[in-house]
Amino acid sequence: MSCLYEVAYGDGSYTVGDFAAETLTLGDSAPVSNMAVGCGHDNEGLFVGAAGLLALGGGPLSFP
Repeated sequence: MSCLYEVAYGDGSYTVGDFAAETLTLGDSAPVSNMAVGCGHDNEGLFVGAAGLLALGGGPLSFP
C-alpha cells in the first residue's frame, strides 16, 4: 500500500512523492518489515541532483 507524501524543510527545500512500507533485507540478516520508504517525484532545493535522502533526525520516520 502506498500514499502521497509532501515534506518541506526550513531552507525552503521540499520533496513530494509516493510513500510506502516495504520489507528490507541486507545480505544474510533477518528481514525488517514495515520499513518506511519514500520515492520523490518532485524534489526542489539544496538536494536536487542527489541520489536520495536518508532521514536521520530521530523522528518517527527516521532510519535509526
